[in-house]
Amino acid sequence: MEYIYGNADKYKTRIMEEYARAFYREMQFIDPISKSIKGFFRILRCCDDKVICYRHIDESLKEDLENMNNGCSKMTLGKNWFISAIKHDKFENSYTFALYNGSAEIMTMKEYICYQVNYFFESLLGLAEKKNGDVEISIRNMIYENAIAFVDRKINNTINMAMGPRVMLAENISKISYLHYEGNKVNKKYIVWGIKKEDCDIIFSNDIMFNDETKLNHDKQIRKLLEITYKDKNNGLYLGCCGNKVEGYISSENLKGELYLVEFNGTGKWSFGFQGSEKNKIIFEDKKVKLFKDDDKVTFYLAYKKIFEEDTNIDYVWKIVESARRQKHGTMLLFTENALSESERLREAGYQVSVKEMVSARSIEALGEIDGAMLLDQYGRFYMIGVILDGTMPPKGVDKGRGARYNSAVKYSYSHKEEKHLLIIISEDGYFDMINYNYI
Repeated sequence: MEYIYGNADKYKTRIMEEYARAFYREMQFIDPISKSIKGFFRILRCCDDKVICYRHIDESLKEDLENMNNGCSKMTLGKNWFISAIKHDKFENSYTFALYNGSAEIMTMKEYICYQVNYFFESLLGLAEKKNGDVEISIRNMIYENAIAFVDRKINNTINMAMGPRVMLAENISKISYLHYEGNKVNKKYIVWGIKKEDCDIIFSNDIMFNDETKLNHDKQIRKLLEITYKDKNNGLYLGCCGNKVEGYISSENLKGELYLVEFNGTGKWSFGFQGSEKNKIIFEDKKVKLFKDDDKVTFYLAYKKIFEEDTNIDYVWKIVESARRQKHGTMLLFTENALSESERLREAGYQVSVKEMVSARSIEALGEIDGAMLLDQYGRFYMIGVILDGTMPPKGVDKGRGARYNSAVKYSYSHKEEKHLLIIISEDGYFDMINYNYI
């Protein structure tokens, strides 16, 4: 196969690359670590035995293209790249898209990720031709709607993912996540799907309270029933459902087979995944969605090594991050090669400290209790706590859907984009975002 660099409609190419960049970041994919792979998105034109590419074409992509055996009739996941089926624009020009598999090291929900990527490929030409509104908001909404459709199909036991969406039950779950019961948020409450009535430990003997076709439409009644559910280390009691039917309650020790679990974690927060696995789940929060990454450590190690490129005692640094994640109100860590000079520059904006290397995890957790960030160098040495970071607004602005802590990190990172640094923003539930304006 012959590979050729070709000219293209630069405006259209740039627009498609902008959408691809937004999709890649919103899916939390990791940029290629190998320096031989330059970029994560390619637009290709395939003609007989020739491939025309508008950017550098990597050896890894060539390998995946040559190993395809379906003739671009459907999306393929190669060793390193997602490769789309052939797409046609309104002028009948044919395209193939390639997206680097930035989830390869942490691909816990392969079916879901492939579903999202395939839909993105299917939609890309239409998005580029319309190009109206904010790109990041459009992509975020698209990913959320696809995630809702994916969950809905799983709940309804729909195997053929090519069928049209039946967005019904999953939207009701989202509505329930905003409801209170006697002043209580729906927090640490559970529904499990795939349960037959005869398997339940506590069975609803009649359907008087559930007289609609879709039982989950009774949002307030379901919220009330959820108050009974719980899960702890050794046991639990879940609300059992089969499709749209609420069957009763089932204890955790009686759960068998492939089941889906919905966990509610506060106002507008819920997750969907496989019962028995804390790692394979999709997390929803206020109309945004992300994957639980079963290997945060791998993700962190890859990013940290890419940024600092040296022996930084990374195992010790990761222990600091893990300790900070236990802090109940969320916090922020700034690792920078210029920690000493930054501690002098920001001395009036926080508290300068010196922390012994053997300090306990509980002490590190406690250091994050006060407002502000913890400032450390790339080796994990503390310089400041409770520091208020400054920064300049990036040209594209900030994410209005995120909180002040996250956006202050974005502004700081933009202002220090010429320096090696990594910001870790930890939420109340222990999940974290990594920010470096040049890489993440």
